[in-house]
Amino acid sequence: MEQSKTGILLVNLGSPDSYEPADLKVYLREFLTDKRVIDFPTPIRKALVEGIILP
Repeated sequence: MEQSKTGILLVNLGSPDSYEPADLKVYLREFLTDKRVIDFPTPIRKALVEGIILP
């Protein structure tokens, strides 16, 4: 029986310029509209981010 291996990947995804709401919104918009972060078609991803997460 072969044992499976588990790995851990640590990634630095940056941070907002400050913790002010406007800077957080800019950071989250850039991060969450990346297709590698939310794997949905672009129109659905943008509607989700702009309409629900960051209204």
